[in-house]
Amino acid sequence: MLKIKKIKNRFLCVLILYLFLSITFVSAQADICIKDFDVEHDAATITTLITASWSELFWQPYDKHIIDSMLIKKRSVDAQRKNKEVTIKVLHVGERIAGFASYLESQPGICHIELLAIAKEFQGKGYGKKLVDYICGQAKAKKLPLIELCVYERNKPARDFYAHLNFTVSQRCVMPPNLPNYFILHKKIT
Repeated sequence: MLKIKKIKNRFLCVLILYLFLSITFVSAQADICIKDFDVEHDAATITTLITASWSELFWQPYDKHIIDSMLIKKRSVDAQRKNKEVTIKVLHVGERIAGFASYLESQPGICHIELLAIAKEFQGKGYGKKLVDYICGQAKAKKLPLIELCVYERNKPARDFYAHLNFTVSQRCVMPPNLPNYFILHKKIT
């Protein structure tokens, strides 16, 4: 009888622990959401994310002038916002911005991810995958069979990330001196 009581008590303890962890996991997941870009609230943080990720990748041997030119001409928040075809989504974890992505239908049948960045403290936790999965879902809803993006050759962490998500290299683009070479990656939407 005493042995059965001990087994029941252990079972109850395990069950309570399991329920506690399940509730904690669900509530942690509930704090994650993807929202439309809000210029007033999101622009400064997103600009900081872009600048940090690009500076880290290209400070050497590319000088500040080249980096600033790449950021201002095409990648700035203002440039993205002015392009009416571009959709910008922001991933929030609680009250904080964890990352964002911008994408558009670049050619008939192709959803092009223009830019995706995750803040350093949120990297490696599945948030980049959540954004890519969201974009794939949007592309599928619009019946776009292909996702495309460009990734710089020297950005091995990003290349590995996209390879893990089943993107494949479709082309290597060699640029003139002082500009970074890059790969065009594709993923079929099923």
